[in-house]
This record gives sequence, C-alpha cells and structure tokens, in this order.
Amino acid sequence: MVESQAVLAYYAIAGSIGLAVEWLLIGLSPWSNTSANPVLMLVFQFGIFSFWGSVAFALKLLMDRRASVAQLRKWYRRCLPLGFASIYFVTFTASQQARFILGVGSVLATFILLNPFYFQYFRILGRSVGTGGMSPGSRDSTAMNSSNMYEAPKKLA
Repeated sequence: MVESQAVLAYYAIAGSIGLAVEWLLIGLSPWSNTSANPVLMLVFQFGIFSFWGSVAFALKLLMDRRASVAQLRKWYRRCLPLGFASIYFVTFTASQQARFILGVGSVLATFILLNPFYFQYFRILGRSVGTGGMSPGSRDSTAMNSSNMYEAPKKLA
C-alpha cells in the first residue's frame, strides 16, 4: 500500500472509530432521533466523523516536514488556531439558551472546514508517488519508512 492510500485509510478508520464511539457509547446515532431533519443529521454525523478524523490526523500533517507539504502545512497552521478561536468566540458570546447548540455547531463547522486540507494532503502524497522520481531517502520521499519525514528541512548553503 502506498503512503497516500495508507494515510487516507488511517483518516477514514479514525473517523469511523469515532463515529462508532459516538453511536454506540454516547448515543448520538442517526437512528436515535428519527424525527430529526435528515440533512442536518447527515451534516452532524459528517462533523463527528471530521472531528475524530482530525483528532487522529492533525499531527500527521503538522509533523510532516517534506518540502512538498510545506505550503499546505503553513496554511493549516494558520487556519487551525483561527478555527479554535472561532469556537471559543461563538460559544462565549452566545446567549445562555443558545450556547450549547452554537458551541456544538461551531465545533462541527471548524472540523468540517479542515477536511479540504486533508484531501489536499492526500493528493500531494498521491502525486509524489505518481511521479516515480522519489527514492525512499530523498527529501520529498513518500516512503513510509523514510527517516527524515518528520525532521525540519535542511537549509541549502
């Protein structure tokens, strides 16, 4: 399995395990409230999946120091704190009656909006494999056993 497929599988498995926890242990399954709006329920479930996938996956993206990922990582590092700040802002400025629903909604929105970063990361990894010019020890290697994957890029003299 190439790294792009393994990383995508990791994200999907983490999100699925999170959904299973939410459904089976916490009781937030789609069938627990049959009178709920199906579109809102789908968005809610996708948000839960995105949250759990992000919990497991965010560090993978943040720690990957390959040059091919640098631009994406930079933007991700900018957007992540903005998302967290928006969660706190929305939650703490909401009225007491609306605080819970707006707090949950802001968390779901933040983590759903992080998905494009992950999909772009999968695409970058897939393109690196497709070029065929990468060797396991190279700076831009997508090999899973690459020893320099999480090291800072070395400055050129």
